[in-house]
Amino acid sequence: MVKIMKKLFGICLIALAVGFTACNNDDDDPIMSNQDFVTRASGSNVFEIRAGEIAVLKGEHPDVKAFGQHMIDDHTQAGSELEDLADANGWSLQTTPFPTDQRELENLNGLSGEEFDERFLRVMVLSHENTYNLFDLASGERGVPNEALRNWARGKLPVLEMHFDEALELYEELNPNP
Repeated sequence: MVKIMKKLFGICLIALAVGFTACNNDDDDPIMSNQDFVTRASGSNVFEIRAGEIAVLKGEHPDVKAFGQHMIDDHTQAGSELEDLADANGWSLQTTPFPTDQRELENLNGLSGEEFDERFLRVMVLSHENTYNLFDLASGERGVPNEALRNWARGKLPVLEMHFDEALELYEELNPNP
């Protein structure tokens, strides 16, 4: 009886060790796939460029127009870098805005004057907050599996934070009592 109990105890210890090892390996799994990140990042990038183009045309305040051009310039450069990474690794880019972003672009197109400026800047604040969070997640230790993509995402965090800060500052300047 004691021998059976010892064997059962030994089997239980082995099962626990295997279980802990399996759980430990799960912690090493990436949070998202390379392709998922590339799709989400490139879709967000397309949105920022298109919104910037609308701001250049429809913005009332000169600083809103300038910020729109800033979005076009920075996000075009980022898109080119991401395209190079995607081409080298066989990933596909999202070349059109996601449906919710497309609806937001249509909403922006329907506005003018101060109403446009307020909405555009609010959208830029929220979009850059979401994009920063996406890139922060992708660039983390358990982010995307591809190291070059993870490093690229990490390198974009300061620019995304700067865009967020600029949009928020401009929003607060033009809308002191939101």
